[in-house]
Amino acid sequence: MQVIGDVDEADIGQVKVGQSVKFTVDAYPDDSFEGKVTQVRLNPTTESNVVTYEVVVAAANPERKLIPGLTANLIIYTMREADALLLPAKAFTFTPMYADDKNLPQPSGDASGLTLGEGQKCIWMVSDGRLVPTAVTTGVSNGMMTQVVSGLSDNATVATGYSVTAQGAPKDGGERSPFAPQPPGRNKKK
Repeated sequence: MQVIGDVDEADIGQVKVGQSVKFTVDAYPDDSFEGKVTQVRLNPTTESNVVTYEVVVAAANPERKLIPGLTANLIIYTMREADALLLPAKAFTFTPMYADDKNLPQPSGDASGLTLGEGQKCIWMVSDGRLVPTAVTTGVSNGMMTQVVSGLSDNATVATGYSVTAQGAPKDGGERSPFAPQPPGRNKKK
């Protein structure tokens, strides 16, 4: 069976013959099918100012579930990395704050003295209750997660943001707005 998929012009440069594909069809939403890219067609299609290219995927169909005309949703695996150390994108944009709260880890300095080489980025590691700027060498990224090639061990704690709870919330028996949601389990008919 062949599946014809439309790939956006921004992504077509990464698609190559032989790459693995997983896909679902609307007729069987709980089933997943597999195939391989057999052809990347170079004739673009433009619709509503969106340019796409056709990709042909060969897929086995032993159960005869795939029939012509079904709508398929494709995932084309353009790269695979085994045992990759990944960090979320927000780890690279984290900036420590100098707060009076003693429960928050405090920076042990600033990152201005950190020298970054080619392909390196600054992250903040938590070590002994302190935030320490650290240079790491990065690899590939999918926009949400970035591979760390060196400069970080797999058991390190990396800062990605602060979690602050609201202070001064009324305790039981304190004044509350009658329009505010009530805590669970509270007997409202006393």
